[in-house]
Amino acid sequence: MVAMVVSGAALIAGTQESAQPVPASAPAATRTLPIRYEEALARRGFPSPVLRVTVNGVTGWVLVDTGAGIHTLAAWFVEKAGLVPDASLTDRVGAKDASGERVYLRFLDEVSLALEDRQSLRLGVAAAADFPPEFESARIAGLLSPQSLLREGEALTIDLRSPSLRIHAAEQQAGAGGRGDRMDACRSNTPQVPGLLFAVSAAFEGRPARLLVDTGASQTRLAGDAGAAIGLPRDGVRDQLGVGGVREPMAVARGTQVRVGGLDQVTDVAIGGAAPGCGGDGLLGIDVLRQCRLVLTPAGGRLECGGR
Repeated sequence: MVAMVVSGAALIAGTQESAQPVPASAPAATRTLPIRYEEALARRGFPSPVLRVTVNGVTGWVLVDTGAGIHTLAAWFVEKAGLVPDASLTDRVGAKDASGERVYLRFLDEVSLALEDRQSLRLGVAAAADFPPEFESARIAGLLSPQSLLREGEALTIDLRSPSLRIHAAEQQAGAGGRGDRMDACRSNTPQVPGLLFAVSAAFEGRPARLLVDTGASQTRLAGDAGAAIGLPRDGVRDQLGVGGVREPMAVARGTQVRVGGLDQVTDVAIGGAAPGCGGDGLLGIDVLRQCRLVLTPAGGRLECGGR
C-alpha cells in the first residue's frame, strides 16, 4: 500500500555550524501568534500548525515550520499578492528540502503579513520558491520559520499540544527548568539563508539517533544510512513529497517506539532520503512533536513532551 506524506521543508543551504547569537536589539514585548490545527488541511497531508495570513487581499495558510531556516513563500502566493523579488537580492540560492531535493530561492524584502487577530507580522527578508501544486490547491501560502522571528534576548515557546506560540523575553521561560531534552542550535554558513535550526537526541526502540526538530514534517524519518544502522524492521512503503516537488518512496517501520523529550511514543517511522545537515540521522516530525512543547532561543532550547 502506498500513501503520500507531504514532508516539511528543512530549507537550508551550505554547511551547518554551531549557532551564534543574532545581533543585539531591544527585545520586544511578549507577543502571541494565533496558530491552530486545521483538520481539512491535515486530511490533505498538512497536519502541521498553521497561521492564516493575508497580503494585499490574498489569503492563505503558512505552515509553522521549525525545519525551515528562512521564511519561504510559495510562488503562487507571491504572484497573486503582487509581491516582487528585491532586485538587489535576485541571486537564486539553492537550498534543500527534507528529502534532499534542491529548491531554488528568490528573495523578498520587508514582507508584512496581516493576521486574523488584526496583528501584522513583519518578516523582514523572506524567500520565494516554486512549491508543488498541492500547496496552491490547499492554499498553502508558504512556511513560517518561527525561530527566524527571534532577536537576541528573546525566547520562543511553541506548545504543540494546544497549540500556541509565544515570543517573550528569554528570562520568562517559565516551567522550562531542567525537564525534557536539550536542543542544540546550528546555523547555515550561507549569508542569504541564515538557517537557524535545532537538533535533539532521541531513541528508536532504545537505539540512539540525532534528529532535526521539524514541525513542518508530517512524519518522523530516519535517513537511509541511519535507518540501516539502527536496524528497524521495514514493513511497508510510503511516498514522501517534499517542497521540491519530488515524490520519493520510502520504507516504513510501523509501530516504532520513539523516546524523546521525556516521553515514549509509538509512531510509524519513514526510512530513506538524505540526512539533514542539522541532526544528521533524520528528522522529528509533527506526528511525535504534537505531544510536545518547544522553548527556543538563538543559542538552543529544550523539548518537553507529555503532560500539560
